[in-house]
Amino acid sequence: MGWQEAARRLWGDDWIAPLAEVAGINRRTVERWKAGDGSPREIIADTIIMLARRSGADAPIAGAVLRRMAQGETEAAVRAEINAIKRSLERIGGMSDHILRMRRGDWPPGVEGAPGG
Repeated sequence: MGWQEAARRLWGDDWIAPLAEVAGINRRTVERWKAGDGSPREIIADTIIMLARRSGADAPIAGAVLRRMAQGETEAAVRAEINAIKRSLERIGGMSDHILRMRRGDWPPGVEGAPGG
């Protein structure tokens, strides 16, 4: 896998701005590299490739986390949000049927006078 394919795995088809942000370089520099005018330093290319490989199918998520960290968020802050999301999912787990019924107007279930109840 080359560095451009790795960037595409991490950030999708619009990978130029995210790569520039994460690498701390000018977007136009990355645009020139993409056009074949020069290439990234070896450390940038190798790091992007390594991150995409390690991330596997979760590469887009890893790419999003890398951007957040490039914007100044700490690993601890990202982990805290992930843990909060996990706790929320546990609290609302199994509620998809209830949400669908609510969206159809069948909420709250079994209440006299409620639509569908």
